[in-house]
Amino acid sequence: MHDRDCAMPTPRASRCVSWSGTCAARIETSRPSTHSRRSCASRRCAQLYALLKPYENLNVVSRTWSYRGSMGSVLGRLAMVLGDLEAARAHLEYAIEFNRKLGAPLTVLINRYFHAAVLDRGSPKDRSEARAIRKEVLAEVSRRNLRAYFDRLIPLD
Repeated sequence: MHDRDCAMPTPRASRCVSWSGTCAARIETSRPSTHSRRSCASRRCAQLYALLKPYENLNVVSRTWSYRGSMGSVLGRLAMVLGDLEAARAHLEYAIEFNRKLGAPLTVLINRYFHAAVLDRGSPKDRSEARAIRKEVLAEVSRRNLRAYFDRLIPLD
């Protein structure tokens, strides 16, 4: 496998946040089946992470201008894939606060769920905190009657 096979397409304009969300979604949902493909996906994630890091303080929107949350959320999930749990934790905490200030409760719930996934990989104290966060998120999802919506986005317990 050559490096050119793993190259990420670049956006036509640096402000193309829709591009970044699309690329991140494709990388996150890919399930490489061979070692070489895993290696390639990891390189793509690393490339994408480096390309998107300067835009952490921006919103991610789709081509139809629907809100997808803070770029910090995308960076946090990419950092999780790359195994950099400290960076993932920092990005997701930033995204939670960013979306909370913006008044985007659904994206806050999603980011809190991924934050719990990062904490699950930490110390026993972190894992205990992760269980509490996940329980709060699931209760809020149920209270808002959003289970079907969230099941399509993230694998709820």
